[in-house]
Amino acid sequence: MEQLYDMKPKIETMKTKIKDMEAHIAAQKEQIETLQNRESGVVEKYANPHPSWPYIESIKFKSHFEERPTVTYGLYFLDSDRSTNLRVITEITDVTKTGFRMKLTSYDDSKLYGAKINWMACGK
Repeated sequence: MEQLYDMKPKIETMKTKIKDMEAHIAAQKEQIETLQNRESGVVEKYANPHPSWPYIESIKFKSHFEERPTVTYGLYFLDSDRSTNLRVITEITDVTKTGFRMKLTSYDDSKLYGAKINWMACGK
């Protein structure tokens, strides 16, 4: 009987640890679900002599989102003629549950040979 009383604090400690682990597992499951609700890709246009601008590409998601996602992007490559000013505009438009449009524009006397953009769509 005395051994049972000696084990009681250990059992309570184990119960607390189990509760903590269950909470941690639940948080990890939620994080996995959030990470699975993402898609990413690259939009690129490159040519020499320089291509005509604007360049518009329609992106279709591999699987649609339940709600309209938030789309972020980053310009990571530019190739231009060094004798002119560099002017570039990038835009994301028409974001829906199934896709969006990416527009690359150069203007004035800029001579842009190419650009590459990473994008990521994140569901709610």
